[in-house]
Amino acid sequence: MVDYGRELAFGIFVIPDAGALPDVHAAVEAAERNGLDLIGIQDHPSPDRFAGGPNPDRDLLSGRCVPAAAPARGSGQGSREHRHSERRAVRTRTWRRRLLGRYRRLWGTPADARRGAGCARRGDLRHAAAVERGPLAGFRRRPLSAERRAPGGPPPAHAIGIWLGVGGPKALALLGRAADGWVPSLPGTSIETLAAKNEMIDHAARGAGHEPSDIRRIANVNGPITGGPSEGFLHGPPAQWIDELTDLALTHGFDSFVLWSEGDVLAQTQTFAEIARAVRSEVERARG
Repeated sequence: MVDYGRELAFGIFVIPDAGALPDVHAAVEAAERNGLDLIGIQDHPSPDRFAGGPNPDRDLLSGRCVPAAAPARGSGQGSREHRHSERRAVRTRTWRRRLLGRYRRLWGTPADARRGAGCARRGDLRHAAAVERGPLAGFRRRPLSAERRAPGGPPPAHAIGIWLGVGGPKALALLGRAADGWVPSLPGTSIETLAAKNEMIDHAARGAGHEPSDIRRIANVNGPITGGPSEGFLHGPPAQWIDELTDLALTHGFDSFVLWSEGDVLAQTQTFAEIARAVRSEVERARG
């Protein structure tokens, strides 16, 4: 049982499909209207499908596809190609100033990346985390070659955290040493493995001189919020979701939950906001 004591945050995950931008706009605005904290934007390497081409997170959050005031605390999510990481980091810190310090970088290793559409192998994650860390914090590192020299730009308004959506032992150890957040997907990640995975992260963090509580634990929660009986983990009525998210916070150390909803996204977003308020109350009560 582990609770890192961090303040809770809640949000939704959207897919920036170019053919359904009004729905994306509506979902993001609903999240803001209902007081949610995070907007996750999928940016797997699928430029033909996503609005904004290969940079849907930047284009949506900077207001080209979604009103700039809409995202609560934007979280760019998905698999990224990690080549040219320094140049991307400088661009990120520049436009991120428009988002009032609300952007985070998330890299993952979905099936399409493993097949070669992206570069999300562990060695690439290690390289990208090392290369991007400096520019994201606002200083220039010595380029490895003239071709990789990044342009200048203003320093970021706030620190830009690096979150990793990984699950293997070596990648989790890398996360504990070099990243700021862990983003597993549930129920895709087995509940029975969470304690061991947290311990791997914590052990690596301590070995690198970090406090485990400094690393955020953000759960991508995928499932429908229904009006009927439970049909399994994260598949049931609001009361079930309240119990399960509260347990994930108090027993498994998660501080943030991002809903990848099924069905009516607007209705699910509003209900999830109500669930979020109840979970916050339950966790505050348990913490005393």
